[in-house]
Amino acid sequence: MDFKYFRYSLRCFFDSDFKREEIADILNAKEPEKFSRAYLKTLGFKEANEARMRIKFRMLIDKAYADNVPLGDELGVYTTPEDAYLARQRYIARYTKLGETMATVNKFLLMIVLAMFSIAIVLLFSR
Repeated sequence: MDFKYFRYSLRCFFDSDFKREEIADILNAKEPEKFSRAYLKTLGFKEANEARMRIKFRMLIDKAYADNVPLGDELGVYTTPEDAYLARQRYIARYTKLGETMATVNKFLLMIVLAMFSIAIVLLFSR
């Protein structure tokens, strides 16, 4: 079992800011592909989990390219670096908004399951 990957997954599940900052770091890097590979090596996952995360990071970058978001030093359709940066920040905000909503729903469902479990234990042992 890869405990580093398990810890990373739990952190992503419980800390939506961590995931948002990770996405922003990757997309705001000068060279997102190189940064994502270097970042992945610092996490120290086993090969199977590293390959899975490499694909997720690659999909994130490809999705940004497909949406015509200028990454790195690219200007894309924008005339100034400031406009390109602002467009990238709008994309990151829109992309992470869905993730934050899903994280809130996941936490709410987890609270419901824990409450049901707690009520079941109380009812079981109150007799």
